Amino acid sequence: MPFPHDVAVLQRAAGLGRRLLWLHTFGARCGPSASFFSGAARCITPPGDGYPTEWAYDPTRRTLRVGKGEFGPLTPEVWDYSVSGMRIVSSWLRRRTSRTTRGKSPLDNWGPSVWPVALTRELLEVIWVLEATLSLEPELDAVLDEVVSGGGDALAGIRRSEQLLDVERLQRPREDKALTLVAAEPLEHRPL
Repeated sequence: MPFPHDVAVLQRAAGLGRRLLWLHTFGARCGPSASFFSGAARCITPPGDGYPTEWAYDPTRRTLRVGKGEFGPLTPEVWDYSVSGMRIVSSWLRRRTSRTTRGKSPLDNWGPSVWPVALTRELLEVIWVLEATLSLEPELDAVLDEVVSGGGDALAGIRRSEQLLDVERLQRPREDKALTLVAAEPLEHRPL
């Protein structure tokens, strides 16, 4: 991992890392409470009286429909944002709107009959975190480029010599020793 020579680059990278950690823990780490945090998206229309089981994103209108409710504006970048292939908003919605039909337990029938206000707030917070993450990405990319492209690697000389030693070791002819084969001895059959 590259390590910057310049202390200012290191401090900038650490500050961005703290900001990202604060965002991704919903303000629980590395900063003040996130109770004041908000973004561009709003609940235009609440999801309605019943509990929604369907949702859809409209990229033209930049809105997200959840049941009879509507949230927006929601950019395609926020909607498509994924981590390790998992799309965040759709995954969040799938986990909260799908009803278990396995019937393996009476508890499968339990669940809210209406969409609580707390879920509206939680969905908005997830969207706001993604909005803020996307707005930080240019700065994150810039500091990473600076570090990788020569903003420094104070340990580079040491690491390169270690890598050369590894390459030399791997390129040497192997001195394998022949293993003696041992004939398997039949086990005695004993009744239990």
